[in-house]
Amino acid sequence: MLYPTILKMPQVTAITSLSRPTIYRLMAAGTFVKPVYLTPRSIGFLDTEVHEWIAQRAALRSETPFTQHATA
Repeated sequence: MLYPTILKMPQVTAITSLSRPTIYRLMAAGTFVKPVYLTPRSIGFLDTEVHEWIAQRAALRSETPFTQHATA
């Protein structure tokens, strides 16, 4: 069984090409994956969920124009 890997914010920004503030805005809006709290001051993200989120965003590109998804 493969276990998910926890990604820290620098890895997530590199993988998604989104800035840290944008990721936090998406998290606040409930449109990004939920973080894993590692310590009271440290969060990470499951790699499987980040890649699934990217795949979901990619699927949206053929459904509707980007202007309707301007929150990202």
